[in-house]
Amino acid sequence: MENNILDQFELPPDTDGTFKAKCRHCPALISGSLKIASNFKTHIKRKHREVLEIKETQQKTFSAKLTKFYQPTSSNKYHSNDVKQKMSTDALIMFIAGDILPLSIVDSPNFRHFVEKLDPKYQVPSRKHLSTKLLVEKASEVQNNLKEKMSLAKSVNLTIDLWSNRQMRAFMGITGHFIQDWTAHSVMLSCKCFKGKHTAESIRYEYEETLAVFEIADKISTIVTDNASNMVKAFKTSLPGFEDTTDDGDSGNDKPEDIDCFDENEDEFEHLPKHSRCYAHTLQLVIKDGLKDCTSHMCTVIAKASKIVNFVRRSIHASEMLETENQLQAANATRWNSQLTMIRSILKISEEKLNKVKSPVKLSSYERKILHELSLILDPFEYVTLLVKNYVSASLTFPVTLGIKHKVNQL
Repeated sequence: MENNILDQFELPPDTDGTFKAKCRHCPALISGSLKIASNFKTHIKRKHREVLEIKETQQKTFSAKLTKFYQPTSSNKYHSNDVKQKMSTDALIMFIAGDILPLSIVDSPNFRHFVEKLDPKYQVPSRKHLSTKLLVEKASEVQNNLKEKMSLAKSVNLTIDLWSNRQMRAFMGITGHFIQDWTAHSVMLSCKCFKGKHTAESIRYEYEETLAVFEIADKISTIVTDNASNMVKAFKTSLPGFEDTTDDGDSGNDKPEDIDCFDENEDEFEHLPKHSRCYAHTLQLVIKDGLKDCTSHMCTVIAKASKIVNFVRRSIHASEMLETENQLQAANATRWNSQLTMIRSILKISEEKLNKVKSPVKLSSYERKILHELSLILDPFEYVTLLVKNYVSASLTFPVTLGIKHKVNQL
């Protein structure tokens, strides 16, 4: 303010200390200094008020322009049809959908502040607009792209799975696999909340509805599912009206006449999808059955290891004692290799240190040796399980089966 007031006066060459300055708007000489400019300010306010008002108006106008330049308002945000706005919104949708983030992130003040710093002109969509329009439009676009892509495929194989989350909500997923331009493609065709009883009829209905959406009913070659009875029943009969009355096991030649007739003309139905049971799931059942058939002593040792892990994970004191060690991993009922992971985590901790933990059960040296040998036996099974889950080709089943037999025979 003082500098602005002094601009209204003609200052002498020597401004050290007190000096007299002539007013630019009248002949008056005003005494003052650079440090104390109250006399100059008083003179302008009393004699030349209009000059001060003009300066204040100019300063406010400049400040408003500066604010508008650095802090954009809604009037100078991107238009909804602007290319930059559309590209940024599309990237935001893929970010949220790709990482399965909550839609409420767009309402977060911190997130909006972050976006504001990246691009002040970008308008972050509201949660309602995102859920009711933008995501719906993107889903339709992705579906149409997949539909067009799969229309060029000669044949499509499907993997179908039905599972429940921790809240006991059931979901059914259908993945399509096909080769195009000498490249294998895997695409998610459907992942829906599955309501009602998990009957074979309901599963079959969802399957046929998905095929109708993508118009690939005549291209399905093989359907792969787990060994659940409802899945097997849903895809065991390829034609409506033909009921398969044979047993799952070997029932000899006791088959109804209509089945015999169907077998004689089976070449006519070669185009129908074939059902195959998942190799990885079958391997898991083999291992679970094998562990059940172990001696009671082996089962006791595995149970001991599980109790130790559960105790450490629930005890603050025990967790602190093993803080510098690898974290103990608990087993779960869904995946067999979680037991192997649990056993390995136990063996990585020295016997001496593990015994210092005041667990209700202890592992002897002999029992640790049993767990070590069990882990050696299960190693090749885990390797194969991890290998086949990343591939959809059935060509792996023979070599990996022979490889497992070779490893087991060596042991």
